[in-house]
Amino acid sequence: MKKQTDTALLEKAKKYAEKVLKSTELSKHYHLDSPQELYDKAYLDYLTIPKILGIFPGNLGGRKNKPIMILAHEICKIQQVEVKLENYDGIIVEVGLAQQHYQKQKWYYSPKNALFENIAFVEATAYDRAGNKCTKKIDIDQPVAELQN
Repeated sequence: MKKQTDTALLEKAKKYAEKVLKSTELSKHYHLDSPQELYDKAYLDYLTIPKILGIFPGNLGGRKNKPIMILAHEICKIQQVEVKLENYDGIIVEVGLAQQHYQKQKWYYSPKNALFENIAFVEATAYDRAGNKCTKKIDIDQPVAELQN
């Protein structure tokens, strides 16, 4: 990264942290007592990109009664994980939100479409509170070739 880019990113993180400090709605999600802790956590949240560590296709490809599992991580908190199912022709056949498991890194999505045999790809996008996102797409025939750290 260039120095200008680093400086601009840090300035945006500072503005986001200041915005969180001023907003009761935003600050309540961080669950911190002191203004300095709140500022620091919001600043870090802005600078940290979520990671999708792996996608396990569950029901797809002939597997029965197993939801799609997404392992997603972020230092502060993942707000939501969106899942897209795509067929072999590149057409998105379903989009929905995964549900968070009590183990915070695990998210589950149960497809609504009964015709799983035409699904070729699963794409998951994890979003954090600061608006950062990460997307990972897998071919269901090679679902977990590697887990990202």
